Amino acid sequence: MHTRNLSSSSLHVFCPIPKFDILYVENGLFDDFTFDKYLGKYVVLFFYDIKNNPEVFPDEIITISKNRKIFEELNVVLLAVSNDNVFTLTSLILHNHLIHYEQNPVNLNVNIDFPLLADKNNEIALYFNVWNFKNPHLYQKKVIIINPQGIIKKNFDSSIKKNIDKVIKSIREFKFTDAEDLHRREITRRNRKFDKASIFMFKLALNNLLSFNTL
Repeated sequence: MHTRNLSSSSLHVFCPIPKFDILYVENGLFDDFTFDKYLGKYVVLFFYDIKNNPEVFPDEIITISKNRKIFEELNVVLLAVSNDNVFTLTSLILHNHLIHYEQNPVNLNVNIDFPLLADKNNEIALYFNVWNFKNPHLYQKKVIIINPQGIIKKNFDSSIKKNIDKVIKSIREFKFTDAEDLHRREITRRNRKFDKASIFMFKLALNNLLSFNTL
């Protein structure tokens, strides 16, 4: 497995995501995690803490929920990473509504309907270097945008809550650029096809002319 450690300053775009030996939880069920499952879509990977910052995660869930429709329209996958085990994450999913309702009774439509990655051995944290050096038990907040080919496109060195508008804007810009690139490639392909056909017809006409002149 590729385990290069990337600091905030050296986290390069266009860097392939390696494989990680971790589990994830989704809809109360857990399974082996692989980024390959999400190839073909943009992925927003963000980090948070449950054990040490219990108040932060509900706020981030609220932020995601308020913008859920936008992410769905953009066909974006959301992946949340913490250094908890799958049992803690499953419990969080099952009890999130009750806890959230008691603290924020107005926001009743909040739901954790995206994968939670159980990075209990800190493989992903080490790779993306999200440690808080002032407190080694906490993650630094970071958001990573990964393109449909599984390549890092952009990262933000703070929480998804603080960067939600920038993340959405960046993805829209990336998708617009992708569409333009696809359009240019299609035009190039058609032009090459047309050029090949033109060359063929020219050669055919030339051969016919030469054949006629030899008669």
